[in-house]
Amino acid sequence: MKKHFNGGLYAAHMIKFGNFHEWAWLDEWVRNSDKYEAAPSPEGSEVMFGCLEETLNYVNRVQTDAGLEDLQLDLMIPVKEKQR
Repeated sequence: MKKHFNGGLYAAHMIKFGNFHEWAWLDEWVRNSDKYEAAPSPEGSEVMFGCLEETLNYVNRVQTDAGLEDLQLDLMIPVKEKQR
């Protein structure tokens, strides 16, 4: 599925491939932040509320048949500054 990226501010956390349980850590960080709050996509769960997973050099990794053991992913949750 392709996602449309509107831009904006994201809280990001890098993980080693397979450590998807760290989504919970990033979500907790956003919920406990004094400065930021979640800014989920109005499209809802259809687009993971605007959350993204990104990897660099995916095409090169596939073309060279490199393993997943060193694959890095960035987990991103859309955020906005809290109103003070």
